[in-house]
Amino acid sequence: MKKFKLSTENTIPEAINAILLSLFATIRKNKNDVLNRSDTESLHDYRVAIRRTRCLLSQFKQVFHKQAIGHFRAEFFWLFGATSKVRDMDVHLEHLQYYKTLLPATTEHDLLLLNQHLLAEQAMAYDEMVKVLGSGRYQKLLTDWSVFLYTPKTMKAQFANRPIGHFADKRIRLNYLAILKQGQSITLATPDEIFHDLRKRCKKLRYLLEFFGEFYPDENTEKLLNSLKRLQDNLGAHQDLCVQIQFLQQLPPAKQVAWQLLVEVLQNQKQQLRAEFKTHFDGFTKIRMPSLNN
Repeated sequence: MKKFKLSTENTIPEAINAILLSLFATIRKNKNDVLNRSDTESLHDYRVAIRRTRCLLSQFKQVFHKQAIGHFRAEFFWLFGATSKVRDMDVHLEHLQYYKTLLPATTEHDLLLLNQHLLAEQAMAYDEMVKVLGSGRYQKLLTDWSVFLYTPKTMKAQFANRPIGHFADKRIRLNYLAILKQGQSITLATPDEIFHDLRKRCKKLRYLLEFFGEFYPDENTEKLLNSLKRLQDNLGAHQDLCVQIQFLQQLPPAKQVAWQLLVEVLQNQKQQLRAEFKTHFDGFTKIRMPSLNN
């Protein structure tokens, strides 16, 4: 867990700005490695920093003047989307070797064609991403965001001297309760979109715990976070399979025989993950939510 060295007595502006500045540093640090395709981890870190920034702006939107953050929320959404297809193609290619173990040897030629198709799609997605990261719109976003972070009074006056502790705790508890409510309603027949929505809720809670976890001296904080990560891994693997299945189903019909075999295997794996969901969710619910009053 990243330590932001915050105290419950830090003011809301102090705490939020410290986190946003740290995330901004990560975005700037990883940009060149993303462009140079040094490794997939750099793109992952870049995207996570953007996602965490969006999470913080969303979870604490009442703190900011609406006109001050509406633009940035939209621009970071645009930037995140510009990197999504590259990430999807990376995931597809990482799974390709695994695909070979799932299908009969007679499909080897089809998998070679799939590899070529993925590499072509990856190259096009990368070119589009490079255009975005080299665009005037991107440079303006970085400049404007830097000015915003170093400009006083971007938050409402009534929050200027309020401590972050109980304010952050309330946001954490609201997200925790939302996960409990939605997770309890999930069954094997629940639509994919609901699983994905719960995954996004889990990410928000995880980010908030990573931002403010130091506020809770209780050892349950780390246990809760680890259990949340296991639940998130289950939901993330489920979503990856949904994306892979959708991608394969959209391939040219001439290659559908091999793809249908693979889709069937992946559908079975998805059902297995759905069956395992309850175990991970129950494990999460058994860990008591820590309190600032401990």
